[in-house]
Amino acid sequence: MIRRILAGAFIALVLGGPVAAGLFDIEPSAHGTPFANGNEAGFLGTEHLGRSVGAAVLVGGQSLVVTAIIVGSLTTVFGTLLGILGALRPKLGFFIEAVADVTILVPAVILLLLTAVLYPNGGLPLLISVSVAVGTPYAARVVAAATYPVASAGYVQAAQGSGATTVSIIFRDIIPNISAVLRSVWSLRIIEALYVLATASFLGVGRSLGEFAWSAMVRDNASGISLNPWSVLAPAAALAATSIAVVALINGRQKEPKDVPSS
Repeated sequence: MIRRILAGAFIALVLGGPVAAGLFDIEPSAHGTPFANGNEAGFLGTEHLGRSVGAAVLVGGQSLVVTAIIVGSLTTVFGTLLGILGALRPKLGFFIEAVADVTILVPAVILLLLTAVLYPNGGLPLLISVSVAVGTPYAARVVAAATYPVASAGYVQAAQGSGATTVSIIFRDIIPNISAVLRSVWSLRIIEALYVLATASFLGVGRSLGEFAWSAMVRDNASGISLNPWSVLAPAAALAATSIAVVALINGRQKEPKDVPSS
């Protein structure tokens, strides 16, 4: 419980970073000496343009994390529906597995770079669409693997035999029994989206995430790491800490799923 509270507080701080920066009266736009260390220029020093690293880290995480949550949530929803339908309908399941196999072989960042070249003005909608399209088949395959044992259970077959609708079977008989797997898929899809978007921003594709996106800060400040290491270490640590917090907040303490027979 304490771990989840701490993780939730950290995620809340990231999402409310711009507000927190205002409360502490620190602005990333204020210019000073580039790469001044913390002893010379306040909390965490300054970055390559002389702006506050601490303020930039607080401000830069919101867009990146919110976008990752959107991508991870959409991927999980689409992957769950496709995965369960694939388990209930073997022909569709075979197609989903084939698409997932092909998708896994193609790095998501390569597709982001390709689509960014073809559609340079796509912006944030393009990043979200490509990330969801790439992640959904893999999520569907994981969900399908968890659904097969449940789909073959007696109460599911009885529900099918009694004429229950597919929607009813999905939401009443299957999802409650794979909820632990779905939470894990959701957290992993958010983390995967977080790193894909961060990589895109690092490579200059994700400009719509903002100039203070953590990965963009790592790229821009790498040349001054010897002068002010915090200009690189702080955003990198924030990215890693966010990944850990997402897993701790969503998964928590896992419990063994129990069969919920249909009435």
